[in-house]
Amino acid sequence: MTGPEMMTRSARHPAVKHAEKHILLLLLPLLSLPLPGRVNAQNGVPVPPPAIQVDKAEQDYRFILGLVKDGLYPTALDQIRQFLEAHPASRWVEEVKLLNAEVHFIQEEYRQAVRLRPEFARARYNLGLALERQGDLDAAVNEYTQAIRMKPDYAAAHFSLGKAVEKKGNLPDALAHVRTAWELDPKNLECLKEYERLLKVSHQ
Repeated sequence: MTGPEMMTRSARHPAVKHAEKHILLLLLPLLSLPLPGRVNAQNGVPVPPPAIQVDKAEQDYRFILGLVKDGLYPTALDQIRQFLEAHPASRWVEEVKLLNAEVHFIQEEYRQAVRLRPEFARARYNLGLALERQGDLDAAVNEYTQAIRMKPDYAAAHFSLGKAVEKKGNLPDALAHVRTAWELDPKNLECLKEYERLLKVSHQ
């Protein structure tokens, strides 16, 4: 029978067979190399897979970056200090220093806004958030209170103040402010859930 579909190896062009032989000669050395996870044919010893190099400094940097994005500034500053002590020669040092400057800049911006416009409720509220994230709960409560004095219907300030005074152990005031926040913003499900939680805690 004739036709390309019936062509045998002996009927192929000599140039094709020569190319196949050349490719096989090139592949033979590779076939003898040990492969990860397989057994070395020469000594029968299993070949372990190559170790994955983990850049601890990069992991720490990305963790700090996440803290900054979430607004967890006190924790971020603490992690930045630890990073600079643990990885002084890392390629991520400059990035971490930039994050350090960014955190300090944000905090100073809030303070500057309050100095320029002390009657601006939003500036007081933002400074309160920054202070609470730093762990200065008393100062944060003061700023939330000032924001509410300037803008009594400031739902977010009532909500934050309620959560802050709960941390200080003042459950009745916490319940009152969170309830006010929910009444001012009835579509805010977070306020409703927090109010219901505080109600349950108050009845325990």
